[in-house]
Amino acid sequence: MSDKYKDTLTIPYDKLTLKLALMSADSKLTKANMIKLRDKIESIVPKGKIDQNDKVAEYNGITVNSLINSPNYLILKKEYTEYVLKKCVSIITEEGFSDKESWGMIALSLGLLEL
Repeated sequence: MSDKYKDTLTIPYDKLTLKLALMSADSKLTKANMIKLRDKIESIVPKGKIDQNDKVAEYNGITVNSLINSPNYLILKKEYTEYVLKKCVSIITEEGFSDKESWGMIALSLGLLEL
């Protein structure tokens, strides 16, 4: 697992299971649903640090200033990251992919999985 995400993300499947799931997902992927998934996911993923802070603060019901000065800043950011990743899995699953396939796509896109 990539060092960037190892303390942030817990994927409920092992690498072999994810690789096998991706092989079955490949037959379901079309250009149209790839574009649809990309658009839906891009709408919820923060665009940069400023946008991330805005979304983390909104998610936690606090101001950005309170977030930045919070001793729990990293914890709040981690919780929001987990929320976004689970939301991404949900979006992919809603498009007809299994939970394993969805997690596989997320892991692959984050560089946590090599085929």
